[in-house]
Amino acid sequence: MRIIGVIPARFASSRFPGKPLVLINGVPMLKRTFTQALGAKSLDALIVATDSEEIECYCHSQAIPVMMTSPTHLTGTDRVAEVATRLPADLYINIQGDEPLIQPQSIEEVIAEFASYGDSYMAYNLYKSADSKEAQSPHTIKVITNAQDELLYMSRALIPHSKQGKEVMYKKQVCVYGFSPQALKIFARHKKTYNESYEDIEILRFLELGFKVKMKETQYSSISVDTPSDVARVKEALRTASSKPNFGGGVNRYTLTRQKSESKGDSLSTSDSNLPENLAYRKDIYLERLDDALTPKILESRKDCSVCARSGGNGGLAHIADTQVLPRKTCNKTMERVA
Repeated sequence: MRIIGVIPARFASSRFPGKPLVLINGVPMLKRTFTQALGAKSLDALIVATDSEEIECYCHSQAIPVMMTSPTHLTGTDRVAEVATRLPADLYINIQGDEPLIQPQSIEEVIAEFASYGDSYMAYNLYKSADSKEAQSPHTIKVITNAQDELLYMSRALIPHSKQGKEVMYKKQVCVYGFSPQALKIFARHKKTYNESYEDIEILRFLELGFKVKMKETQYSSISVDTPSDVARVKEALRTASSKPNFGGGVNRYTLTRQKSESKGDSLSTSDSNLPENLAYRKDIYLERLDDALTPKILESRKDCSVCARSGGNGGLAHIADTQVLPRKTCNKTMERVA
């Protein structure tokens, strides 16, 4: 079974413009999400899907596989659906780009559910228990399931409501989704449904179209960055994690590393001939575990990005603060708004 992880990333967020490239302790959030997701060993490949030239430029500078998708997409799942038309796989994992602490184990859980139930469900997702304070936030999506852990509804409203005033055990969504190619085709064929358009929760589209969604409870922690204030929460979690061996199952930190070859020794593979277009680096080239910190490596970009090419290739990537890169053509574009 071939499994591709896709990280949708949109630069022009209405609530938080430039969010994917906001720096968290000197490292852009998108890179943190990407490196965390690489810890999921079942993924055959991992790619960023965006419509932003700024994000494309940054990904190329960091040797992160990226695919430019349509600027008309309204949801991240629409971007995943476009990737599915160009890169064949049996399962696509939608990993939200604003989850810099996403646990690789949670990705593995979604994959395991698909392996167990296959096409019995149109989509797969996770939930976790939430306290009443956390549940109050409209940014926390509350989940209602049946006895079989099938999704009944999701809402930004405080559900379920206790008429008697009893204490409620809330469930919150963990934003890792699993979709088959057929599920993504169905999703992309339909416009936003009634409740989806009000709640702004894309997985409701499947429910409203009459399909079943399988949920699974997870114990792994994450923090979704919806507003600038959430960045402080992530920094605090990282500070706490640095003094502990584990955080919600372990904050796995990775860095790009050189691929070892018997014939060439420890050298970076630079041949693209056996890899799909737009997927210049396979996930299995990347990694060795680091126990101390997320350290950017200096790598040469596989391809020239359109932003860099149009800029003339002069100067350095000074707009990505605290990150050293060595693309073939460097980018002059400024990003002070996210630094």
